Amino acid sequence: DGRIIGEFAVLSDDTFLAATTQSSDDCVSYYSSSDRGRTWTLISEVKSDPFTAIFIDGNLTQLADGTILSVVHYAVLPPPEVHFSQAVYAGYVQRSSDGGRTWSARPDPEFWKPLIDAKLLVAPTGPTSRIPGPGGTFPGTWEIGLAQDASGRVLGAMRFSGAQWPWHKRMMVQWGGRPADDVGRIFRQVMSS
Repeated sequence: DGRIIGEFAVLSDDTFLAATTQSSDDCVSYYSSSDRGRTWTLISEVKSDPFTAIFIDGNLTQLADGTILSVVHYAVLPPPEVHFSQAVYAGYVQRSSDGGRTWSARPDPEFWKPLIDAKLLVAPTGPTSRIPGPGGTFPGTWEIGLAQDASGRVLGAMRFSGAQWPWHKRMMVQWGGRPADDVGRIFRQVMSS
């Protein structure tokens, strides 16, 4: 249906799972295939509410216990004349324990709706900050790749690209940071968690 596959995994039972979206959507749709991709079935949708946009930004990962992780970013986009970096973004690592039919660790509307209505940001205060709620990522992280090691620990590698905050100057030396771009975003750091 013209949708873009943003995340894909082959599950332990040989089911294919794909997360899809398109720019006009207010949801991420999850499709599965039990015949190695010949036919696909829509099994779930995750809506953007209370945000206005949602997109995929990582990988689908199945853990040893069967849990599936999916990296999703929620956003309140700025008006067209304002640079996209000025949007409100919140990244979450969502979880499914039923093959992708339902997802948990989503944004809490009771927390986010008042902030969105007041046009407020959740600003990181340091390198240990995270987006509030279960599954919340570090503010300003994108393209999050997840994997589970042999000990069962989940590892993440993520690109940091966000507006500069006051604590960045002291971290730039440790991170080996480079100057910001023309709208103040810092690029080219990869964080691990």
